[in-house]
Amino acid sequence: MGVTAEVHPHLGHLIARQAAALGRHGNAGAATRGQIAGLLDLFTEEALDRRHPPPFQGLSAINANGLPFQWVLRFSSGSLGWGFLCELGPPGKHPHARQVETLRRVDSAAAILGMAPATWLADIARVVLPEAPDWPAHWRSGAWVGVTCLRDSIGLRPYFNLNRSSARERWLRVGRVLQMLGRGHALARLCALSGPCSPGSWPVGLALELRRDGGCGRVKIYFRSEATSPAWLSRWYEALELAVEAPVVRRALDLLGRTGAGKGPEAGFVVSLEVHADQSLSIKTDLAVTKWQDSDADVIEGCQALLPTLGGAPADVQGALSALGAWPPDPTTCAATRFVGIGCEPDGSRHMNLYLEPPLQPRPAVVPRHRTAAAPMVDAVTRGVAALTAARQGEHWEDFALPVGRSDSWVTAYVLTSLAEVLEAGLPAAPDIAAPALRWLLGQQAASGGWGYNASVPPDADTTAWVMLACRGWSQRPPRHARRFLLGCASTAGVATYPASDSPASGWARPSEDVAAVVRRALRVAAPPVDSLLPATWWTSPVYTSAMRPAVPAGRQQAGLRAAIAGFVPAGDFERALLLRCQASLGLPSRTLIEELFSRQCADGMWPAAARLRLARPELAMPWAVVDSGPLFIDDRAVFTTATVLAALGSCARLTARSATR
Repeated sequence: MGVTAEVHPHLGHLIARQAAALGRHGNAGAATRGQIAGLLDLFTEEALDRRHPPPFQGLSAINANGLPFQWVLRFSSGSLGWGFLCELGPPGKHPHARQVETLRRVDSAAAILGMAPATWLADIARVVLPEAPDWPAHWRSGAWVGVTCLRDSIGLRPYFNLNRSSARERWLRVGRVLQMLGRGHALARLCALSGPCSPGSWPVGLALELRRDGGCGRVKIYFRSEATSPAWLSRWYEALELAVEAPVVRRALDLLGRTGAGKGPEAGFVVSLEVHADQSLSIKTDLAVTKWQDSDADVIEGCQALLPTLGGAPADVQGALSALGAWPPDPTTCAATRFVGIGCEPDGSRHMNLYLEPPLQPRPAVVPRHRTAAAPMVDAVTRGVAALTAARQGEHWEDFALPVGRSDSWVTAYVLTSLAEVLEAGLPAAPDIAAPALRWLLGQQAASGGWGYNASVPPDADTTAWVMLACRGWSQRPPRHARRFLLGCASTAGVATYPASDSPASGWARPSEDVAAVVRRALRVAAPPVDSLLPATWWTSPVYTSAMRPAVPAGRQQAGLRAAIAGFVPAGDFERALLLRCQASLGLPSRTLIEELFSRQCADGMWPAAARLRLARPELAMPWAVVDSGPLFIDDRAVFTTATVLAALGSCARLTARSATR
């Protein structure tokens, strides 16, 4: 029995220890931590009174394994908020009886915190919750409780289930709540929103913030999506006139969103419409990352890369997870990170919420991979080139499964250019595979003089530029008419992906900075100096364009660009490699990135697929600033990411050698 207790400790005691550690990490005082401990006992004494091996049965599924408790971490500029969502009562007891007990204990909790009683709460419950005889068969709970903590300030929020009857009846029920709370202006706004936002939006939950004076603060109404695309989110932000938030949401989707064609899963997005006490409105979007992400490690890395956009610090995520015993995140499965929320406030501030299943066992520390090679750069490149050799489809490479099929010409040209950079650095580059691949590639030239993504689509400037770079990298003269094709895509406004006369969509004949960067390299045209990161039409990474631009002499480098590169937080090995190129070209320290790339190389020599391509909607001039900018596709064969890493390592080695020579 003693061994069992050690291996599977009491669930309530385990979570209490996590709360104490998180409180200390969040700089909560001893009195505040004591109040949190009291609230934990009050709300979870029956639900968590057991040993911790899952599954957890008899209550609603706050987590996939039934655990009736979830941590919430809130990151914003200069502060860490935290809290929990829980369900109370004995498992298996009728949910109506547990709902009644929930409201009673909310009153007790308010007394513990010195709050005046919320006498109106029972009236709200009668509106949104059914009586016992009418209890829906699919409901396992009608109410939950949320507790928030920011330093020494504790908040209390009861949550109510709205997941019954038709969508229209749920909207009406929410309207009655606002009316009862005297928020007529907000109710009018809700009625106006119902037209553009109600399609595919199912009201599923309601949260009410209790004020210290006994009144109601913020009201949060949760709307779940049907199986849909980011166009569903766009309707909400447009209807609320929050276009200023679109670039932030887009960045979150670029880092954490689903890839591939077709609609996303049902409930992939949850929007919470937040009605404040002054009747102003704000919005928060929760991404159900467990429905499409492969690992918790990928989610956390994306969150860390997103935080600077919100004014937060990436290190805050590691610190909070370490306090919970959840660091490092699991690289093999996505189970602990339930949702990632991106919120904005009426004052213009932003925040990110991370919803976590409590870790039942501390995560083991990462043991650094032992590298036996005397020269790790040579070892990594040799293995990577061998992996690319094995990944060929005949004499060429293919990657990215777009609706028009996989790319062959574009990917092959990119890989050949990357291998040429490896060769130029004096590293092993397998020239025996380059010659047949280059012959195959030259045989794909179209009559117009250009090359395309594959044979099913017209030639484009980006692919053609990569072919020219591949030829030059392997000491072969670029084919005739290739230069003429590229010049046909250029104008005084910039360089377009397609020539206007042969573009699959008129919008794709619009100038694109990421395409222009590669074309300038191919044509050996100097790039104008810039003082910031340039956006990309076809890529989700903000550093892609800067990484692909021709090198700028040291005397023309801009301080703003250097600062942006120095402070950029990458997500995935594709962005790490792009950032490494930028750092090396600017003379910034790059050893940490190189070591990270060495450590993340897979056993087969490849690097994990991480290149996210955006199939930009043609009508959008700035897809990086639009919520619904087009579907994302990843290099599922990891060819593109691996080639990018090898090229970055080669570029870095070459620049380091030149610097040493000087």
